[in-house]
Amino acid sequence: MAIDEINNHPDFDFSFTGHVRDPRGVITEYHTVCDDLIRNTGVEHIIGCYTSASRKQVLPIVERTDRLLWYPARYEGFECSDNVIYVGASPNHNVLPLVRYMLDNISRHVFCVGSNYVWTWETNRVTRELVTAAQGSILAERLLELGGMDGEAQGPEEGVFGRLHESEEVGKVHDAGHVGIGELHRPRQLEFVGHGRRRF
Repeated sequence: MAIDEINNHPDFDFSFTGHVRDPRGVITEYHTVCDDLIRNTGVEHIIGCYTSASRKQVLPIVERTDRLLWYPARYEGFECSDNVIYVGASPNHNVLPLVRYMLDNISRHVFCVGSNYVWTWETNRVTRELVTAAQGSILAERLLELGGMDGEAQGPEEGVFGRLHESEEVGKVHDAGHVGIGELHRPRQLEFVGHGRRRF
């Protein structure tokens, strides 16, 4: 473990103590766990929160107590806090290249589908701006409940840009177009592009 490596390194005159908590993926539990770590354990640094929703649960108490959250996952952008180190990629690292590929190689007429979730809301905003700037069009946007994959986008010429977020479910995305997706086991965040008829 990285903490052990640092604590055993002769060049460092400090040491870390790790305190592990498991909110079990329950969004409201992240605030409770964070509050306990700060108030009762006295931690200065919190490493964790995988989803944007869990990060937003923790952010107010981290800012109010002037602690530091190390957020390891990619995030949707449009948020900047002096109390958060955003370690993961933002939309300009992953959404931009994917949308540009779709516009150049698949279609400029786009159907956006995704989970009804902050990641999809914000990255759809980026997608709309990119598609509009390229003289394309957003044909429609469809938001599914978290973990849901029950819908269909169809049309021979449209591009499909999807962002699905699942917590525990095992899902399949079926594609009758030209881009094969196959079976996806427990995806945390799935982004895909394609065209033609697509079931999700």
